[in-house]
Amino acid sequence: RGQFGPLLGAGQRKPDVNVVLRGRVAAKRESSKKLIFYTLEATHPPRDRLQVMCSVGDLGKDDASAFEERHSNVTRGYIVCVAG
Repeated sequence: RGQFGPLLGAGQRKPDVNVVLRGRVAAKRESSKKLIFYTLEATHPPRDRLQVMCSVGDLGKDDASAFEERHSNVTRGYIVCVAG
């Protein structure tokens, strides 16, 4: 947060910067079959939270079945790693 907070405004992206985050899934919201939002909570104090948006278009191909399969087993409480 300290490194990227002042650099990005709401909704902005930096596609040239890759970040890897790990956290516990606190919430999962499916907006559609092609768009899912996860709220991740840090596993160590401070328990910061952030929202991750996963879109079928971010896979590099429009393969809704692969996207659905990848996200179908992820539920609240899982510890996941997100890169992007």
